[in-house]
Amino acid sequence: MSQKNDKTITHILNRAFKFHTEGDLQKAEGLYREILTRDPDNSDVYHLLGVIAHQIGQNDVALRLVGHAISLNPSAPAFHNNIAEIHRALGHADNAIEHYRHAVSLNDNYPEAHNNLGIALQGLGLLTEAIISYRKAISVKPDYPEAHNNLGVVLQQVSNIEEAIKSYARAITLRPDYVEAYNNLGTLLRTVGRAEEAVEAYHKALSIDANNVDSYNNLGVAYKELNRFEDELGCYRKALSIQPDFADGHYNLGCALQEDGIMEEARECLIRSYILGQKNHTLVKIATMLPVIPRSLTEILETRNRFEASVNELEKNGIALTSPAHEVEPTGFYLSYHGLCNRALNEKLAGFYEKACPSLLFTSPRIKQGNAGHRGEKIRIGFISKFLRNHTVGHYVRGIISNLSKDLFDVTIFLIPQPQDDVTRFIAGHATRTVVLPLHFEKAREEIADTEMDILFYTDIGMEPFSYFLAFARLAPVQCVFYGHPDTTGIGNIDYFISHEDCETEAGASHYSEKLFLLPGNVVYTCFHKPGPAANLSGLACNGEHIYLCPQSLFKIHPDFDRIIEAVLRADPSGVLVIFAGHRPSWTRLLMERFGHAMSDVTERIRVLPRQSYRDFLSTVASAHVMLDTLYFNGGNTTFDAFAMGTPVVTLPSEFMRGRQTYSLYKRMGIMGCVAANQEEYARIAVELASDASLRRETSEQILARNHLVFDDTTMVRELEKFLLHVMQKPHARIHRMEPIQEVKH
Repeated sequence: MSQKNDKTITHILNRAFKFHTEGDLQKAEGLYREILTRDPDNSDVYHLLGVIAHQIGQNDVALRLVGHAISLNPSAPAFHNNIAEIHRALGHADNAIEHYRHAVSLNDNYPEAHNNLGIALQGLGLLTEAIISYRKAISVKPDYPEAHNNLGVVLQQVSNIEEAIKSYARAITLRPDYVEAYNNLGTLLRTVGRAEEAVEAYHKALSIDANNVDSYNNLGVAYKELNRFEDELGCYRKALSIQPDFADGHYNLGCALQEDGIMEEARECLIRSYILGQKNHTLVKIATMLPVIPRSLTEILETRNRFEASVNELEKNGIALTSPAHEVEPTGFYLSYHGLCNRALNEKLAGFYEKACPSLLFTSPRIKQGNAGHRGEKIRIGFISKFLRNHTVGHYVRGIISNLSKDLFDVTIFLIPQPQDDVTRFIAGHATRTVVLPLHFEKAREEIADTEMDILFYTDIGMEPFSYFLAFARLAPVQCVFYGHPDTTGIGNIDYFISHEDCETEAGASHYSEKLFLLPGNVVYTCFHKPGPAANLSGLACNGEHIYLCPQSLFKIHPDFDRIIEAVLRADPSGVLVIFAGHRPSWTRLLMERFGHAMSDVTERIRVLPRQSYRDFLSTVASAHVMLDTLYFNGGNTTFDAFAMGTPVVTLPSEFMRGRQTYSLYKRMGIMGCVAANQEEYARIAVELASDASLRRETSEQILARNHLVFDDTTMVRELEKFLLHVMQKPHARIHRMEPIQEVKH
């Protein structure tokens, strides 16, 4: 080729590259092809033509063009980096990683290739290797904001929270207008319970880009965490006003409206989200929607029928899910408040998830290889939950974990990332070790498997998605669930449900997909620490009224309970029902509307208190004349609190564990005067206690004299230990879901 031709080609190439960088791809392509008429083996031009093809979505063409460039010049790192990008776009993850690795082998100081390799490795869940690649990119190019942001994302996934925050902060320092980094920082802060700081991060993103729909969407989720529900809805609606076809905005708005009880509009939003985004998890959400505050028993029955039919339809249509722990809210939580057996529905839901995502049925390599027998002097037992904090679950298990024999058991607690408090620290202080699980689901599962637990103890399943989906895997030879959420899971790899003989009827075993273990009646169903005295005994002002306190979450108030409330208030003209405002303001409104339809003549004597601090709550409990225990799903913490204060609780035991806990405590104390046999007797007992000061004082004194029998019951822990030792003596082959289901009693 002549020198003149070299200069001509260089001139054309410079012009073409200028058009290319300015976005005029058509002119650039024309000039590149002109060069090939003059120089048919120009590898740079084939490479650049491949880049254009990739940019306009013609990846098969791009792969051929860049592949030809590499055949002409196999030692160009940029060619390998870009063909890797094309492979990644085509879903060829292994080929992409191979070429990224080749690029950095040709030039180890190639930060973009190291960063891209990190992205590909992260996409395959190879998080440790991804971190190495991002750190290498940063070591070569310290002022690389994208690499710092990407490093923050993967550090967040492995729950290295503080380092992730530093990475996002560094990305923002290097690029102060980096909206994506602000959004990522906000999401991390929100996930670990720092919602106020998350709001600040999202507002900063919006100050840079006032029309960023992701920022509005994320801000709405943060406001939800702060119970600022009007602001939450406002953010979703603002995002949709900017981008009406924003699928995630329609999804979150639909979820919020469902929580607010606006079911038809919620369904419309979710359907719109699916049409726009074609995401299968949206179909699952639509199928499993349940009202938080049902209007009637008829509505409960209708929604359960719809739930069953919809899950059947999902399964029939072969709906698939990739990562359900991060995609769906799956648990059918509100089924447990319907007063009906949920075994069939929970088994159906779990069966659907097994088919929709077969990888959920992961088995620990140790168990798969048949090496799952107990080893060592102590039994390794792990407790897993998101709620090992100042929460009913935390209070239910703190006494168990702290009193388990450390001579017999090596205790690990697995924390799903959460805000930690004094209860968390107390529990952690009585465990052998504490593991904060990574937010990456598969990594978390592997980390649990690697600890080689003998027994894995889920303190609750069904309250949030992460632990629910972990429970599908076989991570330990024996897997149990406690009654932090007292309902069967329907999950085949959960072996035992821990219950109590006074909390079950003779038909109890048929209510569970798990094998049922019953603690004996001479112990309490949990080892609950006795709360201190109320700080302020002034409590509620009575003014000659009789205070009937029902301090439960409003979704516990079943429509059947309305009849009891009505009977109490009509029988006692001086009676006042006191409830607490719902978590969302709409819950209170919906419940009061239902009361208005059922008992309009007495609703003026139903008072709603704002939510209180724990100390003020104890004072309110202490000053009530009577506590009314909800039907079908009793008070848990609240009943223990009432007994600590000496406040009588009227209860009517029902068919399931969740409706028999208060009864079991009374039976343990030998005080049965507040236990009703039917709804009429319930109302009569409540009114007599409220109206007869002498009877109420006598009952309160009995409770105070005998409540030591239901608090800090370490004999319950000894019985649980017997069970745990018993199941570890069984051959591994029998430690599975067993049929027929039988009770195990000690």
